[in-house]
Order: sequence, then structure tokens, then C-alpha cells
Amino acid sequence: MARNPLWVYNRYNTIIDRAGDPSMEDWEFTDQYNLASLSVFKDCFGNNHMRNQDGDLQYAWEMSDTDTVKWQPLIIEKEIVCDGAGKLNTTTIETAINGKIYHLRFDRKNTDGDYRYCRFVRHNDRGIQAQNVFKKPSEKYPIWSGYDTYYLLEPKAIRTIRTTVIKYPSELVLDLENPANNKPTDLTDSAIDEVLWRMAAQYGIQIREQELVQNSTMQEKQQ
Repeated sequence: MARNPLWVYNRYNTIIDRAGDPSMEDWEFTDQYNLASLSVFKDCFGNNHMRNQDGDLQYAWEMSDTDTVKWQPLIIEKEIVCDGAGKLNTTTIETAINGKIYHLRFDRKNTDGDYRYCRFVRHNDRGIQAQNVFKKPSEKYPIWSGYDTYYLLEPKAIRTIRTTVIKYPSELVLDLENPANNKPTDLTDSAIDEVLWRMAAQYGIQIREQELVQNSTMQEKQQ
């Protein structure tokens, strides 16, 4: 359920008022919320600090079933048909999911009607693997690579692609003078709470309120 920005704003004021701090203006709240939302989101799914020496992420999706429920509105599956050249346009995917792509995976429907996982191939490996009888793309072992406006799935053919996407959180907008401009968040209550505690910690740093920083950081870890 999308939460009204005024509900989120009041919930945040409850947090910072507990520490005796003044409330934010609507424009400031909008900016701070969206920054904190992106920060928490990338901490969960970006995992750059977990890259190994080969640059691979040890995990790129949710860590547990709890994470799946927490971030469920951002995890979307769509079936999309690529063209005969194996191209699947970025705009086609983003229109289907009504958002911007952060992370994705492809499962390609082969000639037998089964869905086969598409293995991601880096550009500097694609040409070499195409010459390797064990690694070159096939109906059983398809691959994909990314380009400026599209994704290329091989073998090249018109196929149905089960596309699973983690999309970026939608940007919240709070306008107290003109509520018609308000835009809700698409996060769950659990994720919202984590974002708000992250906001409170950042706000505590800005106003040099150490107690607010420490309490908010501790509460965020418990979300």
C-alpha cells in the first residue's frame, strides 16, 4: 500500500520531536527523505562493500525472506518479447515496470517452452566466450550483455523473456501548501521506518545533536 507523504511526515516528526528538535519544512523533508531512501536502498541491494577481488557481488538480491517482504513493492516480474536481433530496449522494460531499473535478471523461453536462466557476460569476455564451444550461447545456456539503450540476449531470436527487476524507489513529494502536488512513497512500512531513522541520524549530524544521531542509528539497525 502506497503511503501518503503526510503520514510519513507526521511519523518522522514523532521521531525527531522525541529528541526535542524542530520539524522540517516540506521541501526539506522531500529532499532529505529521497536521499535517505536511496541510501538505505543501496545499502541493501548495492553491496559494493561486499565485492570480491573479481568485482562480483556475493549477493545482489535480497538476503532473506524478510528482505523480500520488506522490499516487495520494488521487485517486479514481467514477460517481455525481445526482437529477432535479441534486443530488449531499456525503455520497454521501464515502461512495463513503471519505474527505473536498478538491477535485473533474465530467463529466456527456449524452443521447448522452458525458461532458461540467462548468464550475464562482460563485454571483454563476450567475444572470447563466443569462440569457446563450452561457453558460447545456446538455447540451453543463453547469455546477456548490456548497451546504451538496450540489452542483448543471445542466441539472437524472437523469444519471450521473463524479466525480473529491482526498481529504484519512487520519489516522495510533500507539499503542505498544495496537497495536490503530493506524491506517495511505494515502500512498505518496514522500509519507511528504516529510511526515517536514517533521516533522523543525518538530521542529528546537521544540527550537531549527538543523542539524536546515536539513538537513530541504533533504531535503524533494529528495523
